Amino acid sequence: GLLQKLSLNGKNPLFTRWGRWWRMDEEIDIVATDETGVNILFCDCEWQDKEMETGVLEKLVEKSEDVEWGIEKRKKHYAAVSRRGFSEEARLYAVERNILLFTLKEMISAVAPEKSKINNQ
Repeated sequence: GLLQKLSLNGKNPLFTRWGRWWRMDEEIDIVATDETGVNILFCDCEWQDKEMETGVLEKLVEKSEDVEWGIEKRKKHYAAVSRRGFSEEARLYAVERNILLFTLKEMISAVAPEKSKINNQ
């Protein structure tokens, strides 16, 4: 997907191990690490029919603290995917904290460029 392409372009570490994390009623949709185990990516995906708000991003950062893997040496990276985009406040929050934001349209375009061209016509 898009996150893998960004890794291959050298814009982010190359995340090679992908999965999800949950404990009790807490969940992170995507957790990925690189081969060294130092870099770890936390990503939440929202498919609601509204823009993602800042609270979802804040909660992602908060939940990442509960992931115990590699806690002593890890370098955290964050991303979020939203079906309907992001509120202006969420965008500002993300810029301040270096959180990558992606819309559903960007994800489709990254994994299936031919579908993106059809949808844009």
